[in-house]
Amino acid sequence: MKSIKNLTKLYENSKKNLKLILNSNHIDAIKLVKLIDTLTFDNSFIIKKNTIYDLNEIAKIFRFYEELLKQSFQEDKNRFEIEFKLYLLLIKVFTELCNTFVNNKNKIPNIDNFFQILKESKNMLKLTVPLDSKHINILNNLIGEQLYYFSHIHYHDINEYPLDYTFEKYLLNLERMFHGFDLSLASNFGNKEFTNKEIELEILKNNASFLVLTLIHKIYKYKPLDSFDNDKFKNIVEFYINSFHKIKNIDNYTIAHIEEVILRDFSSSNIYINKITKHDLLEQKLVLLKLYTDEYKQLIDMIKK
Repeated sequence: MKSIKNLTKLYENSKKNLKLILNSNHIDAIKLVKLIDTLTFDNSFIIKKNTIYDLNEIAKIFRFYEELLKQSFQEDKNRFEIEFKLYLLLIKVFTELCNTFVNNKNKIPNIDNFFQILKESKNMLKLTVPLDSKHINILNNLIGEQLYYFSHIHYHDINEYPLDYTFEKYLLNLERMFHGFDLSLASNFGNKEFTNKEIELEILKNNASFLVLTLIHKIYKYKPLDSFDNDKFKNIVEFYINSFHKIKNIDNYTIAHIEEVILRDFSSSNIYINKITKHDLLEQKLVLLKLYTDEYKQLIDMIKK
């Protein structure tokens, strides 16, 4: 059993290593996997075999931490606090690992699978350890982060479903993003150890604007609408606009005008994030648009301007 001193050293070194990874121009999945190994005290959890991630092994890691936390909570509160920090850092590393999957359609399913394991772990921990509101808020931050980081990535074929279903799906994803942001905000973004409100708000704006732009593009391409006659479509656009702008009545504007407003949000958030974090979300989104179909050619041209 590692001493509290050694656990603290492990936490500080791992946090430093993660910051170095995140501050680089390219987030390296191999380095993140190695960091996960370090955070499991170099136990023999083999989470990746060749190019395949083993979900059973990943689940074992979280069962391992749940047992650690359950025991330390009962025996040594100081030890519990540092182990809880390590557990949170582990979740953060997995979230960043998922960021490396976004532009690979074969790996995108891993994102949903990983987060299902994380949610199960959170629920299990709440059942076995009487966490206080501080610990629950920090856990909620990490779950919330995942909602606004990844709710925009899945491709939806508008021709396979009734139009109203498409609108409901997009509104749900948009609401999930903002709910996730509110969860993160409530915990001050994990006490701002790796980020701050300004950066996270721009990430939310970038992903939310991207989601709405893809919907507007689909509407133009397949189901032409010149105004906001469809209430469900209008609700989506109003939800976004009211969150970031002071436009009181979108009925006074054409869809094309609103699209320009959202496109400016997308562009400005890309510039801000790239300047502060060095991460190129524009390139990430362009790759994402090309993953499944060539239907976004016009949108790609607009974004590149």
